Amino acid sequence: MVTVAIANSFWYNKNITIKDTFIQTNQQYFDAVAQGVDFSSQETAGIINKWVYDKTRGTIPSIIEHVSSDIISIILNAVYFKCRWLEPFETKNTKSELFQKNDIATVSCNMMHLKGALKTCSNKLYNAVELAFGSSYNEYSMVLLLPLNPYSVDSLINNFTVTEWNTLTSTLSDSNKISNIALPRFKINFDAKLNDVLIASGMEIAFNNSKADFSAITEDCKTWISLVKHKTFVTVDESGIEAAGVTAVQLAGAVATREFKFDRPFIFIIKEKSSNVILFIGKVADPSLQ
Repeated sequence: MVTVAIANSFWYNKNITIKDTFIQTNQQYFDAVAQGVDFSSQETAGIINKWVYDKTRGTIPSIIEHVSSDIISIILNAVYFKCRWLEPFETKNTKSELFQKNDIATVSCNMMHLKGALKTCSNKLYNAVELAFGSSYNEYSMVLLLPLNPYSVDSLINNFTVTEWNTLTSTLSDSNKISNIALPRFKINFDAKLNDVLIASGMEIAFNNSKADFSAITEDCKTWISLVKHKTFVTVDESGIEAAGVTAVQLAGAVATREFKFDRPFIFIIKEKSSNVILFIGKVADPSLQ
């Protein structure tokens, strides 16, 4: 059985007017839930984190640490994935073995073992194996890359392109030979602020409080991206995989507040609202007088 769930939500400052077209577009194309909230209340962080917890089946408990009144909106995307292997690893074959972290350090791990006819490919850079997940449509799989000397994982990542990925997936093929695979059980909890990465990738204008243009969202105030945060959870064991990811994009703004300070002589009028009939009219020239 395969479980794949994608959810989107848009949380906006209830004191700001958000354009209907923006909300409607997000609902139509991304099935996004839109909700106005009070970002001056820390209870709002709990409400948003409860949405994250629910959409990731509890694997990612939270994404927002605190909120403040200068937040215009928080846009969230959550992905949840859970699936069993087509050919599960037998727990009886799992053994404590060494994992070579780097050239000098090793750690103990629970190494799972599987024997079977698997899709594989090899080149001068790496050996690759594809493990299928069990579903009637065979829609999903995991591809594992093991770099060959003198190449490292980081060098593979830095040079991994769309072309390389397409070449890899087209080269993977069924083998008549039986392969043995040893794969450690692992769990990953990843948490990163992505501002610098996105700015370095060419999105600097979106983070610039004087150049960013998010007028398609609201014209009540100048708005820019103040934070992009991502969390990932992955666990792999003998039965299969469970994974989740959440990305939060936080927009901040300088909300223009008009101030009415009656600190000089002024007029007051008391009226009946439906007819505008004036009941009292007067002026205040010196409020210290009784």
